Amino acid sequence: DQLQIEVLASVNNRRQLETLLKEASGRDWSVKFVAKDGIPSRAAADAAKPAESFKDDPLIQEAIELFNAQIKS
Repeated sequence: DQLQIEVLASVNNRRQLETLLKEASGRDWSVKFVAKDGIPSRAAADAAKPAESFKDDPLIQEAIELFNAQIKS
């Protein structure tokens, strides 16, 4: 989404990311955020997922195992 790109690409966020990259690599970085055409928005991607797909999430599976739980619908 365009709004998300604008937030990510704000001057403060970009500078912070460039600083972190420099600290990690020892090199100067210049970051540019680009929105690609044809990539579905998050809302469209979420709508395309079946509601039951959360059951396959590794975190959910770990919680089920940890608590000896069951998912009831």
